Amino acid sequence: MMKYYHNIFKHPYKKLYHVHMYQPNKPLAKFIFNVHKKTATINNIEVFHKNQGIGSIVLKDIEGYVLKKYGVYKINVCAWQKMGSTDVLNFYKKNGYVFSDEKSTFYDDSIYIYDLYTLEKKT
Repeated sequence: MMKYYHNIFKHPYKKLYHVHMYQPNKPLAKFIFNVHKKTATINNIEVFHKNQGIGSIVLKDIEGYVLKKYGVYKINVCAWQKMGSTDVLNFYKKNGYVFSDEKSTFYDDSIYIYDLYTLEKKT
């Protein structure tokens, strides 16, 4: 079992929580979440060591926390990935998320074009 620690910062004017996850002396991930009317929204998950199962551990940790602390009924995420890629969508599907809207949109940061998808998971 992996031991990890959290550093949670609540934005003073918004209902946003910025979270950093660490192992002793090693950053694992960071993400942002908020809760509104029994729905949690997770944003900007960044895992520092990919393809080691850490992303799934981070996601399960977030889900467990918001379910226990806030009693949420649904969790929303916005998945974004480079156009033509499927790895991010596959990750969320593997972890029980489904499309909340079949339509996708895109974002162009002047270097890459990203596909954006909204997904959800009922708790």
